[in-house]
Amino acid sequence: MYSVLFEVQPKQERYADYLRLASTLKPRVDRRVDGLIDNERFEDTRRPGWLLSHSLWRDEKAVTRWQATVEHHAAQAHGRAAIFANYHVRVGDVCYDSHPPSRAAIPFQDRAGRLVRADPATRIGRWATLTELDGGEQAADASWREQLPLRLGLPLGSADLLDYSVFASIYTPGKLAVLVSWASHGAAAAWRPLLADAPAPRHRAVRIVRDHGMHDGQGGPGERHAEPSGAPSLPRQEPSDG
Repeated sequence: MYSVLFEVQPKQERYADYLRLASTLKPRVDRRVDGLIDNERFEDTRRPGWLLSHSLWRDEKAVTRWQATVEHHAAQAHGRAAIFANYHVRVGDVCYDSHPPSRAAIPFQDRAGRLVRADPATRIGRWATLTELDGGEQAADASWREQLPLRLGLPLGSADLLDYSVFASIYTPGKLAVLVSWASHGAAAAWRPLLADAPAPRHRAVRIVRDHGMHDGQGGPGERHAEPSGAPSLPRQEPSDG
């Protein structure tokens, strides 16, 4: 299963245009490409004007097929020319999902929660985690959202924690997402989000294989980053229809 994390800052006057453009793409994907599992958009609560579009795909081939279509190229060209002020896109393998959809495999993980491939590439690269939860009515409270990373036990003082953002769903009231960038597999695997006053969150770990920004490059599409050895295993997962 593949994750595409597209953080975008539309030009202030083109914010609504971006949402309209994005809403037209899903039916085109469904018509042209088999393999899109889910797509959702969130507003960044820490960086006004930024959005996160998160899509899950069955495999890398599905992502590649969509990115090769005329529709995708046209939307990206129009966005860069007229709508985007900035963006950061990351693509990667979903190596852990606490609520995996039954129709998508997590090939890097065995039933004990270990990364099982011998290929060293499975342990190289920066990592991201995406934690989604239902915050209920308190999700509308800015101070509660601000404290959410601490409530989840995020190690904010860790040198391996590169960045994080808290997002609110555009389409689902009360739904929040915490996106964290990690310097290593070990750091990403060690964090277990816990929240006492909300249902169990859905938590995913993604090994980033492509990382690119609109202006500063932020690592070319094929760049990889070495990580320390001795990383702990990710937690055990069981299939579900979530």
